[in-house]
Amino acid sequence: MKSQRLLIWLAAAIVAGSFIFVGAGYAAQTETVHQQVALIETLSGDSAALRAQVYSTGETPVAPPAEARVDGVDGARGIAGSQGVAGLDGRDGVDGTNGIDGISPAAIPGSNGTIGETGTSGVNGADGLSGASGADGAPGQNGADGAAGADGADGEPPASWTFTDTQGVTYTCTRAEPFDAANPQYTCTTPTQGVTP
Repeated sequence: MKSQRLLIWLAAAIVAGSFIFVGAGYAAQTETVHQQVALIETLSGDSAALRAQVYSTGETPVAPPAEARVDGVDGARGIAGSQGVAGLDGRDGVDGTNGIDGISPAAIPGSNGTIGETGTSGVNGADGLSGASGADGAPGQNGADGAAGADGADGEPPASWTFTDTQGVTYTCTRAEPFDAANPQYTCTTPTQGVTP
């Protein structure tokens, strides 16, 4: 029993010692960080005062601001503080003056390019639609009379013929058989009468 109690007390002492060692190291690191921050703020203030003095003489400082020197250099990691209350929005800055219009350079015309090669001939287009018929032309002049033709051959006596006498009787005459063209004979009849030589 006594040995078990001794072991428990020994373990508790080791744990407590570890916490004390870690706490001391943490406190030492915190103090170092505060000292570095205070030194940087002091140097930055001295640099700003010196730059303001140079500007007051009308000259431009050679060295840049302290912020430009330490910008990008990682410092010792500080202790995370509690989040502060959000500050009020700052006032709007004064509008800057308008810049001076730039001077546009005079445009220089470029040289003319070379003439391109003649292109190939295009494909023939399709035939157009037929146009509307034109108006009829004016009648031409009458031609000259032709030469008189040769006398025709003698014709034959008619095959038949009719006539009406002074009393209004109509006769129909036909060739008498046998018929002779050089001495033609006809037989004439009426609808109500017989044959009349």
